[in-house]
Amino acid sequence: MLNAPRSRYCADRVFRSGRSKLLQRDRRTCTVRSSKHHHTVLATMGTPVLYTYPLAYNPFKAALILSEKNVNYTSKYVDLFNGQSLSPEYLAVNPAGTVPALKDGDKVIGDSKAIVDYVNNLGGGPLGGSEVDQGLASRWADRIHKWDGNLFLAANGGAGAAKLLGKLTDFKLKYAEARSKQHPELRDTYSSKIASMKAADAAGQDAAAVKANDTLLLDLLDGAEQQLAKSSFLAGPAYSVADVMFTPVLYRLGMANKTGEYLKPRPN
Repeated sequence: MLNAPRSRYCADRVFRSGRSKLLQRDRRTCTVRSSKHHHTVLATMGTPVLYTYPLAYNPFKAALILSEKNVNYTSKYVDLFNGQSLSPEYLAVNPAGTVPALKDGDKVIGDSKAIVDYVNNLGGGPLGGSEVDQGLASRWADRIHKWDGNLFLAANGGAGAAKLLGKLTDFKLKYAEARSKQHPELRDTYSSKIASMKAADAAGQDAAAVKANDTLLLDLLDGAEQQLAKSSFLAGPAYSVADVMFTPVLYRLGMANKTGEYLKPRPN
C-alpha cells in the first residue's frame, strides 16, 4: 500500500528519443499544477483506493486522472502475472477480475473509463473548466477509449511479447478453472472471466481485429495532429479529460517501440 504522489505521470520518460511535437507537448504536461480548490473539495471523498498494476494500459488512465485532480489516494498493486486479479479476495472487490478498480467509501468502480468520468466530475468540475470545449473533450475521451492498447501491444510487441502474453493467458485460464472448482459459489463469476479471456486471446490472433484496432489508432493520431495544430491540447488551451485518455496511448506506443513509426510523421 503506497501513497501516490500529487504529480502528473510523465510519459516522456519512455519517449526521450522522440522529436514529435506530440511528444514535446506531452512533456510540457509534466508540470505539477496544484489546485487548492480541488484539494479542499476532494478531501471530502476520504481516501480512495486504486487497485492497479504498474505499466498496465488501463490503470494508467485512472492514476492519471486522480493525479490531475490532485486526489490523495492509496494504491494497492494487483499482480497480473501470479493470478492475484483472479483470486476470490480480489473478485470480491471487482467481479470482472480486471484492473483498475477504484474504491471510494462503499462505491466501487471497475472500469477505467467510468473511473475517469467519475473523478473528472468531482471537485470543482471537469479538468480544464471553461478554458476547454468540454463537449469536444468528452467526445475525444469516448473515441480514445474504443482503442485497445492491450491488443496493440500483443500485435506489435514482437515475438517475445506475444510469447509472454500467450503463456500468461494460458496460466490465468488454468488458474481460473482451478479456482472455480475450489469455490463453487464463484463458478458463474469465473465462467464469465474465462469467456472474456478467451475472447481477448482470440482477438489478438484475429488479423481483422488487429487491423481495425490499428486503423482506429491512425484515425486518432491524425485527428490529434489536426487538433494540435490549432490548440495546445486536444480540447483547447488547457489539459482536459481528452488528454488524460490520450497520454496512455502515447505511452503504449513507446512500450511497443513504435514511437518513431507513428509519431515522427505527425510533427504537431
